[in-house]
Amino acid sequence: MAMDNPFFWANTKVFVDVEDCPIPNGLDTRELLENIKTSLENQGYFGRVTVNFYGRRDRTECITQFLNVNIFNSFPGTIAQRRTRIFIDLLYRANETYKPQNILIVMGDISNHKAFLKCIHLLKSKRRFNFLLAQPHKASQELHDAVSTEWLWESLAAGGGPINNLSEIPQQF
Repeated sequence: MAMDNPFFWANTKVFVDVEDCPIPNGLDTRELLENIKTSLENQGYFGRVTVNFYGRRDRTECITQFLNVNIFNSFPGTIAQRRTRIFIDLLYRANETYKPQNILIVMGDISNHKAFLKCIHLLKSKRRFNFLLAQPHKASQELHDAVSTEWLWESLAAGGGPINNLSEIPQQF
């Protein structure tokens, strides 16, 4: 792992749909955030972490700052409304800086959300965005190809390792 990779020190924006990926029983929000930060650090991502939770407020505790992590609870809504809100927030966050950024998406299957997939591929092509993914099940191939690191949600929530570190696999063109 080359520590000169700009993404290792970049900030990580985390978007969590707690309806698709609920906080596992036995974990509180504080433990969950510690586990996510640990998983990221174990993969070499040491920058500041900002987490946005989407879904019912009773699924998360409101914490303003913990372990160098900012937390925002927002937007319950339907699945379509939450995904649209995450999509809009992702675009907004992507444009707030020209520095390299890691973006960790934690939600259910979005393979049918073509605009979301197109956005991920477009932002990734700009070479200042590194996409990470956690889902309850292994991602579709199209989404899998767009991310550098992929976790099963249960593993990330427990502080575990990714399915595999895709960024170390040479890309075929």
